[in-house]
Amino acid sequence: MQLVYYVCTFYFALFGLLGPVQSSEVHCPKDCTCRKQVVKCMQVIHFPWEFPARTTKISFDEMTVSEIPPNAFKGLNDLVSVEFTRSNIGSVSQCAFKSAPHLASVKFTKCVIGVVKPAAFNVDSKEKLSIKVKDSQITTMEPYAFYQLNKMEKRSFKDTTIHDVQTRAFYGIHNVASFSFMSCDFRKVRNEAFANINKVSDLQIKRCKFHDYACKAFDGLMANSHYEVTENRFRCDCGLNWLVTEKDLQKLWFVSNSTCMSPTKVEGKELKDVFSTKQACSQKNQKETTCKKVAVVNLPDDACPVRQEDEHSSPGDHSHGRGRQKKPDNSANMQNWFNVIEYFMILMVAYMKAKYVNL
Repeated sequence: MQLVYYVCTFYFALFGLLGPVQSSEVHCPKDCTCRKQVVKCMQVIHFPWEFPARTTKISFDEMTVSEIPPNAFKGLNDLVSVEFTRSNIGSVSQCAFKSAPHLASVKFTKCVIGVVKPAAFNVDSKEKLSIKVKDSQITTMEPYAFYQLNKMEKRSFKDTTIHDVQTRAFYGIHNVASFSFMSCDFRKVRNEAFANINKVSDLQIKRCKFHDYACKAFDGLMANSHYEVTENRFRCDCGLNWLVTEKDLQKLWFVSNSTCMSPTKVEGKELKDVFSTKQACSQKNQKETTCKKVAVVNLPDDACPVRQEDEHSSPGDHSHGRGRQKKPDNSANMQNWFNVIEYFMILMVAYMKAKYVNL
């Protein structure tokens, strides 16, 4: 009986050392550290496949990925904050931040973003979401990039360059506490880039530069009763010649306190003075002054796209490509543990038989 006791003790000790053979627990992603429900990822080149279930905050620093994939944070019911710093992101996919029911804050600082896809920030969070972009560059905001964002706490862009804000890039946004663009550089803002936006408590567009500004680009914001638009600068050439047809330039929302930054002959002059006297565009360079109706842009599909795997990677391989990090395949390791346990059990049985025979 004493021998049986020792065998059982050894058996359970072995299981204690090895741990459970099978586990649904998600381990910390590659190139990340996980402590007290906080995940910090450094120089990631494959977006993690998944995160520990109880994660509340995730930060990425110096990340370089082709995309933030659809439903990137799915299943993280406790997630509150996501931050990206000094990162290079090819695109922010549709539904990138969906399926995180308590997400309250998304921040981009010193990031370079290629494309913001339609409905990229269309979330289903129960919290009032805050989106902040600072010291960053965005190449293209596609139609409906910021779509149906209701009951938001804050959305701010500061010291950020945006190269192309396409038609209806901001659309269907209501009940936002704060919406601001501070010291931003807009290279191209298309017709009706901001549309169907109302009930914004605090709207500010200050100290921004506009290089190519289409008629009615910001008109969708002006349905709000309170807004502050001051100290903005425009490229005053023929691209703004549609202002000539405005009957009262002084009442146009963005004209007050706005000046020309180029060309040299009108630099520093007030916008209303330049276009009321037709100084900006010579007769031979006159462009059409009427504001054309914008073609209807179809709404994005409500269904989220399927996550795309990296075609250059095999399961468990994290050394190539820029796709999503694959979920590790632990089946081989589990089988090895089974083999070890079986081997020791055979030895124990053989030892017991030898003992009993000698008795």
